[in-house]
Amino acid sequence: MRAILLGASLICALLGPVQAQTLTRQWELCRSDDPERLISGCSAVIRAGKEKPEILARAFGHRARAWAARGQFERAMHDFDNAIRLDADYPDVWNDRGVAWLGAGQSERAIEDFNQAIRLDANYAIAIFNRGLAQRNLGRAAEAALDFARAKDVGPRLVPPRD
Repeated sequence: MRAILLGASLICALLGPVQAQTLTRQWELCRSDDPERLISGCSAVIRAGKEKPEILARAFGHRARAWAARGQFERAMHDFDNAIRLDADYPDVWNDRGVAWLGAGQSERAIEDFNQAIRLDANYAIAIFNRGLAQRNLGRAAEAALDFARAKDVGPRLVPPRD
């Protein structure tokens, strides 16, 4: 009986580092440029449920971008919504969801998300530029031109991108 308990204790002690290595590997995949690996890695990170909410939001956000890139906007929006629920102060996810709305042909909704990204980071030039694209899609040439000019003129981002 003592040998069984010792063996079980040894297995538990070894599983901790193995699980940590596996989670580290899944995060590497979750940040991949390959959509299949990214979706697989982020899904594993999400299933593991071991991250703090604001970190888990990154996994949902990365996976959402991959779904959107594949044209699977419903899945993307579900993941973006989860990311925002976990960390509503994450400007990148608002911008990325706006880009997905643009891809889905929903320019008005995209503008709402770009506006939120800009409220969170007033110097988020990419979000400002993207809002200009949405304005242009809606035939608002003057507003688009203002956004394009502002995007060009803003300084560095106030909030560094979070990974």
